[in-house]
Amino acid sequence: GDLYWKPEFNKTAIEFDLEQANALLDGVGLDQKDAEGYRLRPDGERLELLITCYPSEMGVPVIDIFNKIAEYWDTNLSIKTTAEEVERSLWSERARAGDLMMPGYGIANALWVIDPLWFVPTSPSTYWAGLYGTWYATGGKGGEEPPAEFMNLIDNYEKLKAEPDAAKQLEYGQAILAQHDQNGYVIGIV
Repeated sequence: GDLYWKPEFNKTAIEFDLEQANALLDGVGLDQKDAEGYRLRPDGERLELLITCYPSEMGVPVIDIFNKIAEYWDTNLSIKTTAEEVERSLWSERARAGDLMMPGYGIANALWVIDPLWFVPTSPSTYWAGLYGTWYATGGKGGEEPPAEFMNLIDNYEKLKAEPDAAKQLEYGQAILAQHDQNGYVIGIV
């Protein structure tokens, strides 16, 4: 395992509790439904989610996994959800441009300190925050300037890279992962 992971990480939001999930959605203002029983956004329009993936395998075709998720959210959470599969280069192009509502992909964590885009928006290929990653990679000339909470991830990563003391590096890396754990920027699938 990665030395930056603490035992308490990855336990946020993994307990199956459909009642709590619906209560949380209600609590953030998604408590109104249309005539078909789907949740409405605060502007009165139906909340519709689109998960877009590219052809790949994780034991089964990834689209099969995302179709199951879409079906589950649609049926059990009253969120109109659809999954689609597009060709990989098109998926990458649209993800980097911030044109995918919910990019679906497999995440790696093995060498995230060397390849930080999985947890820190440092590249257009940071699919969960691509426009922030573009901003970082272009020195602010492209993409979108990250708000303070995402800048915190970048700041901790910059400190980690510059820190010669291994114990301090560990603290910065764990701060990055703790922020992810607390905020759920990426929805993990178990």
